[in-house]
Amino acid sequence: EIPMAARAMGLEVLDIREEGEKWTIRIRR
Repeated sequence: EIPMAARAMGLEVLDIREEGEKWTIRIRR
């Protein structure tokens, strides 16, 4: 599931890792 913040910003999420309650998102730039 992609965090709503990332989707709202229209970011292209390549890799998402859920660590505990913290999201680590890698985005292509």
